[in-house]
Amino acid sequence: MIVTVPSVLSPEQVAHCREVMSRAAWVDGRATSGYQSSIVKKNRQITDTSAEARELGLRDTHYTSPSGIRDRGNYSTPWDLAALTRYAFRNPRFNQLVRTKEIHVRWVAPTNSKIYVNNNFLLRLYTGANGVKTGYTDESGWCLVASATKHGRRLIAVILDSPNMYADARRLLNLGFSH
Repeated sequence: MIVTVPSVLSPEQVAHCREVMSRAAWVDGRATSGYQSSIVKKNRQITDTSAEARELGLRDTHYTSPSGIRDRGNYSTPWDLAALTRYAFRNPRFNQLVRTKEIHVRWVAPTNSKIYVNNNFLLRLYTGANGVKTGYTDESGWCLVASATKHGRRLIAVILDSPNMYADARRLLNLGFSH
């Protein structure tokens, strides 16, 4: 995907860029506290992320901030992460964003351009893979929420604390597609 950013953006282009960047920051979990508050305002004025999780049927998830990572008191389960992913895939922009392998963003001088590469290598290793999220924390180890679609059927695999999350995801997806 290539995005060219002209020297003067229309209001619609600015809004689109902001949305894509805020979604990318939210999905990536690297939002700063100031950025988090703008994401909260953007997403239906959410003030209690844990309440939002409960509304989505996530019974074993608790967030203390919208980023959902590395904050004291955050926790979730593989079941809830899969349910959240299933819900997120209802959004076409989310669907497009998490499957994007690489994006080229062209700017005016002096920056000129940047290339952002999705570090979810399953997108390149597994036929039908279409997202979702990689991660690492000391508490949870290497993690992957993976999705793939074959023959019109989408499966979601959640891998937590794995020394080889891509191999584990492939095994789970293969098992699921074999039944």
